[in-house]
Amino acid sequence: MGLTWVATLLHRDRFHFESAGAVARFAAWFWLGVYIAVPVALTLLAVRQQRMPGADPQRRQPLPTWLAVVLTGQGAIMLVVGVVLFVSPARAATLWPWTLTPLTARVVAAWLVAFGFAAVLALVERDLERLEISAVAYTLFGLLQLAALARYSDTVRWGSAVATVYLVLLLTVVPTGAFGLWTSVRGRRRRGAGATPAEAARAR
Repeated sequence: MGLTWVATLLHRDRFHFESAGAVARFAAWFWLGVYIAVPVALTLLAVRQQRMPGADPQRRQPLPTWLAVVLTGQGAIMLVVGVVLFVSPARAATLWPWTLTPLTARVVAAWLVAFGFAAVLALVERDLERLEISAVAYTLFGLLQLAALARYSDTVRWGSAVATVYLVLLLTVVPTGAFGLWTSVRGRRRRGAGATPAEAARAR
């Protein structure tokens, strides 16, 4: 979200901060306020959590090796494309399957960096139970992007290499997130029914 705030400031002329229309002006300032307040709040919460006494709970559902490999590939693609798009939005013509303005290129880049960084953090945590909420967001991200592709398919440069890579990435993101969520929920339910972590892991 911090990158979206930076993108907003870099392209502030594209927003209606001084518009005569009250609704447009409110929307512009609300957008800016969200992308200032949320990163600050999340940073404060992260600092507070790190200062809490006690150790982290043990890892109950270790990340399978194959899933770690898939997340590594997905995260690397999203991070590299996101960083390049943010630094040089003009590269969107060759790196993105539909036309982007400099502003939308940087906003898209911010989301790519966020999800790529989330994939990296998943590799650090390596515990499906801790990643349950992240798995929900990851799955929804893939599903919504596929829905957007279907809705606006006439704007996509189908047949291009970037369109193929983007589609394949989304088609792997959805089952990756869904598998993580399903495995985490099933393991938690088994432990709730009395199975030990080791028994729940073997049952997977």
